[in-house]
Amino acid sequence: MTNQLIGLVTSTGYASKIAQDVQDSLDIENIEFDIKSKQFIEKASNLADIYEAVEEMIDNEKWSKAIIMTDLPLFDNNRTIAVDINNDYNISMISLPAFGPIFISKKLKETIENLVYQMNETENDIDLYSDKTTKESNIKVRKNRKPHERFLLKHNNFFKLFATMTLLNNPLNMMSSLSSVVAVAFTTGAFGMVFSTMWNLSNSFSVERMILINLVAIISMTTWIMIAHDLWQKTNNKDEKEIIRLYNLTTLSTLTISIITFYIILYLMFLIASIILLPSEFLPSQITVIETDKAGLTVYLRIAWFAASISTFAGAIGAGLESRNKIRESTYGFRHYRAQNTRED
Repeated sequence: MTNQLIGLVTSTGYASKIAQDVQDSLDIENIEFDIKSKQFIEKASNLADIYEAVEEMIDNEKWSKAIIMTDLPLFDNNRTIAVDINNDYNISMISLPAFGPIFISKKLKETIENLVYQMNETENDIDLYSDKTTKESNIKVRKNRKPHERFLLKHNNFFKLFATMTLLNNPLNMMSSLSSVVAVAFTTGAFGMVFSTMWNLSNSFSVERMILINLVAIISMTTWIMIAHDLWQKTNNKDEKEIIRLYNLTTLSTLTISIITFYIILYLMFLIASIILLPSEFLPSQITVIETDKAGLTVYLRIAWFAASISTFAGAIGAGLESRNKIRESTYGFRHYRAQNTRED
């Protein structure tokens, strides 16, 4: 028997990676999967256009069916859509944020298997977490086309959507776009580390003051990057206000996680540098608050802490010089805008 070829059409970025991981674990008899990543999948405001484009792909790619996977949240009268199905045209759409951040790959695998069984009519009905979703039929998505079925979450959970979108936004990817900024910040801090002023200040300040400097540095860098790269999206369309608000909060959380990771990397680099460059026997003679013959680990921890905070301010300036598109690529709002204004062949 000839294997069926089913297309898995994903939005670009981390969603594509998850789809690849899930594909490797799928083992359905007589079924093969073909993954394609497309920017138009990120166009959440018009599902009809997405379905039209995927119908063309089914013909062009010689697929028997297609399953769309988007990392965007989808809504139906303020209720969250988990899966949208049109069996008559052999297309289904999965919204990954509805599945939550925990065991997302496992849930996606089970859902794809259920969709394949239903589209092959080996089961009468899909079993999609009946305790968490409700099924609705006769949903009109496209004019002059047969209605769809939808599985909607029984309870909207803003935090779950927000957390899953942050995960799918892949903060480490945004962090990688700031790699050159780490070099600038470390160079700045390493230069200051050779002067006794930094040693004395770091060991003279109270823990509360050090925490305050730490927080101000992270908040300043986050704010500066948001402003410098115009990451905060605005819209005059009332229908898009809620989704844009969700995009903005996700961008903010993604950026914050990236900068905290940035800060931790700097801290560890400065800790290693201080231990190597500053002899423990030498520091007590330079730092007035040390009364021992040798500097202990606490002294080095404080120097690294202060250096990481000060250099983060310098890093913020460097981040403002990074390629705007390189950083905006990691934001939902930018990808949505790009999808709306890009036509793919």
